[in-house]
Amino acid sequence: YCAHQIRLKGADDGDALFSDIYRAVLWPELVQSRHGSWAEQKSRYNTTILPDGTKLKDYWDNERYPYRIFKTHYSPRESGGLLPVTDNPQLKFIACARNGMDVLASLVNFFSGHTDDFRRLWGGFPPRSTGRWEVDAER
Repeated sequence: YCAHQIRLKGADDGDALFSDIYRAVLWPELVQSRHGSWAEQKSRYNTTILPDGTKLKDYWDNERYPYRIFKTHYSPRESGGLLPVTDNPQLKFIACARNGMDVLASLVNFFSGHTDDFRRLWGGFPPRSTGRWEVDAER
C-alpha cells in the first residue's frame, strides 16, 4: 500500500485505485498452480477478467502509474538469490524487513484468505486457520 501511494505521489484518489495488494502489486513467484510457469502467470496478469468485469491489468499497469511495482521474496544474485540488481542499474529496488511477531500475525490473515479450492490444489496447504495464531502455532 505504501509503495502504491508513493507511486501516485499521495494523490487524493490513490485509495480508490487500490483495492487489494495482489491486484496493485505483482508477485511473480506466486504461481497459481503447482505446475505453473512464469510464462503462464504473466499471461494471466495480462488477460484475467475479475468477477466484477474489470481487468486485472488495470490494477497493476494502470495508465496513471509512472512505474510498476513488483513484490518478491527473492534476494539479490550477489547474495546467492535470483534478482539481477547490479545488472539493471535503471531499476530501483526497495528492501523491507518486519518484526517477526508482525510477520506471524499477518500469516494468519494470509492463510485464512485462501479458498478451499486453492487448498485442494495444493494438497491441503495452507491449513485452515482458527483466526488465532497462538492456537494455529500449536497445530
